[in-house]
Amino acid sequence: TSHFVSTFTCVAFVCYPQLAEEYEERLFNFAVKDNQLKELYDAIVEVVQGDFAPDDEEKLAAVLDSRPNLTGWRRLVDVHILKKQCPDIIKMRKDLDERLVEVQLRQLETDIRESKRVLENGDFSSDDYKRYEMLKKERDLLLKENDGF
Repeated sequence: TSHFVSTFTCVAFVCYPQLAEEYEERLFNFAVKDNQLKELYDAIVEVVQGDFAPDDEEKLAAVLDSRPNLTGWRRLVDVHILKKQCPDIIKMRKDLDERLVEVQLRQLETDIRESKRVLENGDFSSDDYKRYEMLKKERDLLLKENDGF
């Protein structure tokens, strides 16, 4: 996952902690490459899954502030700027969905190109061909579900 999308996701979850629970399944395989962002992301998810009132941004920020390994989290993500851009959860959800679809499409395109290379090589199995077709269908469905994106 790109640094931008990872940062955006963390900020979205800080602004609207209930999104962390809402997106939990969808982000099950979410890979945050930056170590500091990964620690922040994991902490947010852990706190929200605990005995936390998920709609309380201030309480989440206080919990994150109290964690010694997250002392610089506020410098890492700028919550106030994103909160101004997405002043309500509906807009934030829409923007987060768009970012996640972009990541999914990029991954699908990469997988499709790799599968196509295998097929063009000439030495492929029926499973290779089925995978290629399945990836294309998945991409087309994702595009259709998201109005062509």
